[in-house]
Amino acid sequence: MTFSFWAMAYGSAVLSAGAVPSGSTTDIESIGVLAIAFSLASVPFAFLVAGLVSRREDWHIWTLAAMGLALVVGLPLLLGGNPLASLLAGFSAGAVVSLHRPLGTTWHHRAIAAAVVAIIAVAGMSVSALFLPLAAIGPALPFTAMGLADAMAPRAPWAATSEADETADIDEPA
Repeated sequence: MTFSFWAMAYGSAVLSAGAVPSGSTTDIESIGVLAIAFSLASVPFAFLVAGLVSRREDWHIWTLAAMGLALVVGLPLLLGGNPLASLLAGFSAGAVVSLHRPLGTTWHHRAIAAAVVAIIAVAGMSVSALFLPLAAIGPALPFTAMGLADAMAPRAPWAATSEADETADIDEPA
């Protein structure tokens, strides 16, 4: 995700810089477009890695769902003119479903964390004083927010704390 974020930042900076006085602008524009294309192409890979690393059993289905959520959330925010805030909001929406949830938790706390990240990204990146600090920690925000949401979420009392607890009740002789 970090590669995707910084490639988008580089591509946006190159394209917004405009013409260079000493040379052809087609090379500069193609470099900017290539960086943005790399950024967008690495988004599915980030969700795939998140699903595999979190040991989600049905990672292939939830990678597609994460991509859909990232598009549904990120594309409307792109109309605001800030591609980095749009990318962060899309990543946080996709992280809700791409990561494996602990037993006994629901997705509601993760959705609230994703909304908070989206609000911080859009509001913070539109204020010039907060842009640089937010850009520095931006790639870590979505998945860190999901981890905090899982840590603070109340667990259902019936949820087992580990697989050993689940099998201990089933296989005990009378």
